[in-house]
Amino acid sequence: MFLQFAVTEPPMSSARAYPPRSLGWVRITHVCRYWRAVALANPLLWSKVVVSLGARWLETSLHRAQRTPLTIEQPSSALVRSCTVEKVLPAILRLLERIQTVYFDRSAEHGVTLYSFLLEAAPALESLHLSTNDNSS
Repeated sequence: MFLQFAVTEPPMSSARAYPPRSLGWVRITHVCRYWRAVALANPLLWSKVVVSLGARWLETSLHRAQRTPLTIEQPSSALVRSCTVEKVLPAILRLLERIQTVYFDRSAEHGVTLYSFLLEAAPALESLHLSTNDNSS
């Protein structure tokens, strides 16, 4: 049940606030002590890392994901600041051996920064989704 909720209700940045206002599936950790304990102890719930949620979210997710394969997601959003991307990219590069899936949907202005991780080996990588919205023309 928790894993399905994590798929249908991801945490996300709000249009008016940064960091996120919508906790998404993380709200289940606020229902009761038992549900919190179950959610915090389930590494699969924490294995999807949304870069736009910042360095603190990244570190928390990585700690709770333990050694599970990771999905790294960078959604297209005006709220994603280049400083956020630059803060989390070194941590992502350190985890290349665990990254199984990558989704980067970004504007061309941040493309070089985000795609620089492609220069390194990623032995667990099974799926790579890259898209760019180049509005310069």
